[in-house]
Amino acid sequence: MKSMRDFIAKAEELGMLHRIKAEVDWNLELSHVAKLNEEKSGPALLFENVKGYNSPVITSVCTTTERLSLIMGMDTKSSLVDIMREWVEKGKRKIPPKYVDSKSAPCKENIIMGDKID
Repeated sequence: MKSMRDFIAKAEELGMLHRIKAEVDWNLELSHVAKLNEEKSGPALLFENVKGYNSPVITSVCTTTERLSLIMGMDTKSSLVDIMREWVEKGKRKIPPKYVDSKSAPCKENIIMGDKID
């Protein structure tokens, strides 16, 4: 995975992500829904309408071995030990940072809506 956008697209394609379009309150409601979902080993949740905010919130991205495997670019049936070994190997092949103009950087973009954030 190179970006959260990539994760959202692939996880949604594989049924590992659920979009919540209904308005949720950030104070206690969002976290409670996420907690109940995680207790049932549910999918990653993308809250698209958080009361009082313009940006979405994603939860439960790293809470299952399947999703960790997906993030690491591995087979989703990989074991936690396999993921750990791959993590160690990737750590040996560090990629230096790439500097970009701070006004046009992808991190300034709203991942879901495609709008620039000031």
